[in-house]
Amino acid sequence: DQIYYRTMNLIKEVQKLTHEDHLIIKLMMLIMIFSKGSDSNEPTWLEPQKIFRAQNVFINLLWSYLDVRFGSEKTPAVFWRLIHVGMKAQEIGRQTKDALSKQALHNDQLAPLMQSVLLNSS
Repeated sequence: DQIYYRTMNLIKEVQKLTHEDHLIIKLMMLIMIFSKGSDSNEPTWLEPQKIFRAQNVFINLLWSYLDVRFGSEKTPAVFWRLIHVGMKAQEIGRQTKDALSKQALHNDQLAPLMQSVLLNSS
């Protein structure tokens, strides 16, 4: 229940922060996909410099879009809050993974996406 409520609060926070702007949310998701550190069992990257450059493309796009959307005075604060929300999402993800890995569930009882998330913890 705690994870559910934290997740719902995070979703509400993102909606309020982004004014439900789907482009901001999509860019944040892309940035997070290229982020390392959400799981201590993550495999090492084969080409970290290429991944870093790809992530920076999306970071620059997000910053530029925030500048247009919110203006240069509000952009740093909104960007910082988005990064903070991203870190909260990673923490909730770790908690979810830990909670699910403690359950006595077989992979066939989980949706394919959850199976792939839990792959490293087995």
